[in-house]
Amino acid sequence: MTHNISDETLRVAARACRTNAGNLRYGGIASAAHEYDSAADEIEAILAAKPQGDDEIDKIRDSRDWYKRRVEMLQQEQTRMRDPERTLVCDILANCALLPDPNGERYGNKPQGDE
Repeated sequence: MTHNISDETLRVAARACRTNAGNLRYGGIASAAHEYDSAADEIEAILAAKPQGDDEIDKIRDSRDWYKRRVEMLQQEQTRMRDPERTLVCDILANCALLPDPNGERYGNKPQGDE
């Protein structure tokens, strides 16, 4: 499983394998150099096959978690809120919007009119 390994880590590993292979060839140990070359080839194949956009998915998950934490905090604080504020927060959390309130009764903001 490579999904937890960053692309940069895989690139560094491939470069290290290529460097070791070159050093072994220079030292006259071609068979060991071939093993490092094979390892580098496998790592590069993993990089090529790895789905692109993993960083974007991580950013989306971070954003989701950020909003989730705030919703959970609001839900915890609802019990201590007064009624108009509690109703506002409850409607926003449940519906992602305020409900229609033409008479101003739901949210405690009755329009001032001629009486």
